[in-house]
Amino acid sequence: MIDRDCLRVLVQGRLACFTRPELSSERTTYPCLTPSAAEGVLKSIYWKPELMYEIEGITVLNEIKPFNMRRNEISEVTNLRVVESKLRQGRPDEVFLNAKNCAMQRTTTYLMNVAYVIHARIYVPDEWVETRDAAQREVSKHKEILIRRLTRGAHFRAPCLGLRECAATVRYLEEGTPSPKSFYEGTSCDLGRIQHHINYRDKPRSDPALPADSPVFFNAFMVDGFISSRI
Repeated sequence: MIDRDCLRVLVQGRLACFTRPELSSERTTYPCLTPSAAEGVLKSIYWKPELMYEIEGITVLNEIKPFNMRRNEISEVTNLRVVESKLRQGRPDEVFLNAKNCAMQRTTTYLMNVAYVIHARIYVPDEWVETRDAAQREVSKHKEILIRRLTRGAHFRAPCLGLRECAATVRYLEEGTPSPKSFYEGTSCDLGRIQHHINYRDKPRSDPALPADSPVFFNAFMVDGFISSRI
């Protein structure tokens, strides 16, 4: 059962990067917060296996300002099992990576000084409850807990805007409080196809012939700064 009272959550950050899955060599961001990233922000505040978030829409508050940054990175990471094995064998010198052999430069496209309002609903799937009244009680309980955690600044894990290095500040907008004014108020803009969510397989992909996890896209059209994410 879907909670009919839509929550509004203000999310801000100095940097954001919502990477496009079709561009893997260089990290290129979407022009705005994606519904899957918005759901991730809410889950970082409060998560339960029986709790689901439905993103109704996203309001873009600040001007979209992309910029590129080139950084030195490494193409390999150290495997924990390999490290433990080398230490047991008494070969600690082989644990470390040689940066000269795996150094590389990658360009990342970020968004600068972002701010969004997430419009979301909470619902509990039917398999977790027995009756409609029980579902409504569960939704009300989880909504109160989420609001309390947003007000206190508590989180399940540190919220971020796409990449972990892009820290986010999250604040609950109380009912009756006017939403902040969008930079794009009075205008409309087609932002193209944006990732909505990813369909994950319930079982591991043991057979290469089976379909892998697949992203779902939607056409994002912004009116007065608001993007409806209903599909």
